[in-house]
Amino acid sequence: SQTSKVGGRYVSVVRTDYTYTGGAHPNTGIDTILWDTDAKKQISVRPFVKESADNGPTLKALRAAALAAVKAEKKERGIDDSGVIDWYKGIEPTLLKVGAVSLAPSTIADKSAGLDFHYPPYAVGPYAEGSYTVFVPWEAFKAYLSSQGLAIFAGKRPPDAKPERQ
Repeated sequence: SQTSKVGGRYVSVVRTDYTYTGGAHPNTGIDTILWDTDAKKQISVRPFVKESADNGPTLKALRAAALAAVKAEKKERGIDDSGVIDWYKGIEPTLLKVGAVSLAPSTIADKSAGLDFHYPPYAVGPYAEGSYTVFVPWEAFKAYLSSQGLAIFAGKRPPDAKPERQ
């Protein structure tokens, strides 16, 4: 697992679980926890956005930005994504199906540069492609941020903080 802290208040935890059930490879699950240390409870990104309705404008924008980042990562990996299988149909504009998200590090102390979306094998491609962790800069969803969101997002992702391939 990996963690990051933003503003002395929010902690993102990324957890990867592997379960071997006798198949050709283990099943992989990736989950994230966003912890509010002031409230002493787990939260979602809901407080950071003006609205978070299923199929609403915010989650549609986050889904589009995350999938554009996945497609860019596939291109960087040299993967042809023009096949007949729609790997993206399971990624929906809802809080529970847009992808596991964590707060990304920033060049500005105590801020987040945006969101990292974490997808296990099979979520956005065949098992052989592995997992994807892609970054969406906060500017891509700035129009949807609440005052609380505007308070924690700023800066750029540090060059050495590119998500690792899993």
